[in-house]
Order: sequence, then structure tokens, then C-alpha cells
Amino acid sequence: MNRIVKCIFVLIVCLLMGSGLASCEKQDVEHLELNELELNDLELYELYVIPCYPDSDDQISVIEKICGTESEVILSFQGNQIGYKRFVNSLMMAPCSPQLDTTIIGQLNAGSYQLVQTIIDKNHLITDSIILQDTITLLVSD
Repeated sequence: MNRIVKCIFVLIVCLLMGSGLASCEKQDVEHLELNELELNDLELYELYVIPCYPDSDDQISVIEKICGTESEVILSFQGNQIGYKRFVNSLMMAPCSPQLDTTIIGQLNAGSYQLVQTIIDKNHLITDSIILQDTITLLVSD
């Protein structure tokens, strides 16, 4: 239910940006921008897959709210599992300046995929370096 609400939210954002629903599903998300109110409503490090219901012709992307000091995402592909790994460093003590980051996964063949997100803290003073680990099932149709 929560994912449906998120997909509806993203579609509303597309409509507010002046594009129709059909073009929202096929948009170039590198240029997707949200206003400050919408940015504040997003959870830190939560992933949003665009389009919500991709097919094998779609360019699939992931939007994530980050603080702005994180490293680039490292993507890995092994069978139907997509690794999505990002490193942070809590030792930097930098103030969080929230922004959206878009990672392009690309086109995928029809099937079921597991998008495994891992956020790792590089701070050597902590004992558990994994801040967040989550798995999203991604269904790609023909």
C-alpha cells in the first residue's frame, strides 16, 4: 500500500510539472525537480523507482533523497539481483543539505528483480557500518 501511495505522489508531481500522465511514465528523470515542500516530505535514503510499473522498453531510474555529502551509487548486477550501494561518512559532521539524486538503472528484460539497497558508513569508529539495508521487488513487464 505504501508503494502505491509513493507512485501516486510521483505521478502527481509529474502532473504539477505540466506534463501529462503518459509522458510522466516515459520522462527523463535526470531533470525531475521537486519543490521544497515535496522534498521535505521524502524520507532520507528512501528509494523511488520511476516509472512505477516499468516495461522492458522503459529507462528505469531510482530517485533518492540524500544529504549531499554521500558518494556516488555503486550498481552491481548479478542475475535478477541489482545491488545499490552508497557510502556515507558520519565523521565529516557536515550539515545535511537535502537534495535528490537520480541513478539510472537502464532498460531491463521482462521479469522480477530484487533491488537491494545498502547504505554503509565509512566511519571507522563505529561497530556496525550498515546504516540501512532494504530490498525492493521490481516487476518489469513485456
